[in-house]
Amino acid sequence: MIAPVYSPLWKKLYSSIKKFVEIEPWNYFENEDIFFLHSPKSHNMYLCSIMGNGGEEFGLNAFRNEQGIRNFYKMLSIGKHGDSRSLAYELDMLSFSLGNKTDLEERDLSVTKKLLLSFKGGDWPLLRSYSKLYYPRFLTEEEIFDLTVCIDQSIELANDAEDTIDMIRSSKPGEALVRFVDDGGKWQSKHVTISYKENEDIPEITPDDITLKTLFDLPASLNEEIDLVPFSAIVKKDDYPYYPLLCIGISKEKATQYGVYAPTEDYFKNACYEIAKSFITRGNKPESVFLDMHSPFSKVFQSFFEESGINLRLCDKLPNIEFFVKTIDEDGGLSSRNRKH
Repeated sequence: MIAPVYSPLWKKLYSSIKKFVEIEPWNYFENEDIFFLHSPKSHNMYLCSIMGNGGEEFGLNAFRNEQGIRNFYKMLSIGKHGDSRSLAYELDMLSFSLGNKTDLEERDLSVTKKLLLSFKGGDWPLLRSYSKLYYPRFLTEEEIFDLTVCIDQSIELANDAEDTIDMIRSSKPGEALVRFVDDGGKWQSKHVTISYKENEDIPEITPDDITLKTLFDLPASLNEEIDLVPFSAIVKKDDYPYYPLLCIGISKEKATQYGVYAPTEDYFKNACYEIAKSFITRGNKPESVFLDMHSPFSKVFQSFFEESGINLRLCDKLPNIEFFVKTIDEDGGLSSRNRKH
């Protein structure tokens, strides 16, 4: 549940933010000078990265658990070969960044007004929680606590910046500096081996024998690009608006929509069965299906259709779908302010 304006936790968070801004830790830490933090309350593990050394955006991102760790390292690789669009929809983190008052929404301003807070120019704190396929939302009380802890420990480490940076940069490969509360209730630091899955778990979906035989017996024609992509139009639902997933197929003749799915449903399974149903209904299947090798959907699709008689081809890019996605984004989709991290 989103934290109410009257929550007593807001005062501590904004107090910590004020101290953080005053000491300007970005003068000491580069974006890659990260540390991990184990929350004593939620037991989430956060990868904390202080923003501002590059002089563009100031604040702190606390990437949450395994998905967040994947986000951070994928973010580092974007300049080389990563897909920044897909990352924008995959983020799982708590974020505090400084911006203009115009960047804040009514709920943000209600909190600052109740606390009698005011900030200069571009120093208004924007606080958001990011979850995969969800529009950036306001914090819950548990998230306020965790973000406060992340900021407080950043301040603690920044007060001893030279030694802290030495500890961070002297970490062995696969290790990182971790902040945690010991049995006596005191914060401690130690080097810990960090392990995580580089790719999210992908479900294995198997069609029933009748569906598989029907697909195999269908005549084949043309080639088709198919992918399951986040749609940039926001679906507003209570306090948790989300980005739906659009399953799209594009051939030389036409574009086919194979369904729109919410992040709460089994979208991989539903999309595969909807595609199979569509092939059977129209009475033919593609001779070849081109899949984006970087998309998790390609692995699911391969598993589902591997015995259907369709030639599956993995590609580095799907030019027709890429053009389609670019077009819908330009027509008023993705919010650059809220998904640019």
